[in-house]
Amino acid sequence: MVNIEGLAGYAQYSGAQTGWWSAMWQFVSVPTGAKIAAAANQREGDKAGIAGFSVFPNPAVDIVNVESAEFKIKTVVIYDLTGKVLKVVDFGAPENQVQLKVAEFKTGMFLMKVYTKNGQTLNMKFFKE
Repeated sequence: MVNIEGLAGYAQYSGAQTGWWSAMWQFVSVPTGAKIAAAANQREGDKAGIAGFSVFPNPAVDIVNVESAEFKIKTVVIYDLTGKVLKVVDFGAPENQVQLKVAEFKTGMFLMKVYTKNGQTLNMKFFKE
C-alpha cells in the first residue's frame, strides 16, 4: 500500500496580466497497482464526484445533496475560500445521502469536508448560484 494520505489543498491566483486560475487536489491511500476510477473534476450531468461520492446539483441554489452508494456520511463541514468554517452538520445516524441547506450563502465556490462512518475524509467543492 502506498500511503500518501493527508496531503490535500487548494490554491487560487488572480492577476491582471496573467488572468485567473484555481486548483484543488487531494491524495488518498491506494493499494499498489490499483486503478483510480474517478477524478476530482468528473461530471455526470449535474453531478460532480470524487471516488464514489456525488455532489448535486452543482451549482446549487437552496439545497446541495451529497451521496455515496458505498459510504455512510457522518459529518459535513462547509468552508469559504479563506478557510472560514460556515456550517457544520453532524448526522446522528450516518446516511448514504444527505441534504444541506445553502440558501444563506453568497454566490461563489465553497469547499466541503465530508467525514464518513468508516473514518474517511474527502475534500470536495460546490458552487452556489
